[in-house]
Order: sequence, then structure tokens, then C-alpha cells
Amino acid sequence: MIKRTEENDTIFFEIQKDMVFTTVQSYRDLFTPKNIKPNAKVYIDMSCVFFVDTTGISCLTDWVSQIKTKRATVAFIGVSNHVAKIFKICELDFLIDSQFCPNTHQHTLSFIYNRVQLHH
Repeated sequence: MIKRTEENDTIFFEIQKDMVFTTVQSYRDLFTPKNIKPNAKVYIDMSCVFFVDTTGISCLTDWVSQIKTKRATVAFIGVSNHVAKIFKICELDFLIDSQFCPNTHQHTLSFIYNRVQLHH
């Protein structure tokens, strides 16, 4: 399942299960970047994700491409060390916002919400 939260021009997608073959199709159906405004900031929270397989990586790269077509910025937050290693192997580690990794889920989101509000 994916939970979407919006705050001004910032959107948070919280992925709540591993990104593997058995879950990716339902994620593809839930992720809808068409409502992303140009120049938005998109954070994909991976705090609850402990494993990503090749179908998960494919899904994530599709999402990044879709987000980029909106001229929005995207960063992955709450990425565990194990998942970060998978991102590095796939040369996607540049998308990880290391300021927010690894952290507990609640700490990550509250820290980002506070940071977003400080910048407005």
C-alpha cells in the first residue's frame, strides 16, 4: 500500500511494504503522478521497505521518470542500509536524500514536515 500526503508544493509517498514482484503491480496502480504540480518536491518514504527486487527497481525508475516529466524534484527518504546498497548497485543511490536515512519512520516524516514549514 502507498499513502500519499500533501503539504503545499511538497508530496510524500509512503511505501508500506517491500517492493517485490508480488506487490509491485498494486503499487503501480496506486501511484498517480498525474496530480503532481510542476516544480513540486516529491519525497518517497522507504522506511517500511526492507527489500527491493528487480521489478521493484523497475517500478521505482518508472516513478522517477514520471515525476521528472512534471519538472518536479524527487528524493527517497528513510532508506535502510540494505536497500541503499541495492540502489547503489543499480546506480540509483544519487536519488537517496542521505540527510534522512536511515531514520525511524515517524522521525523521518516529522523532521521533513518541520523542515518544509521552516522554508515557507
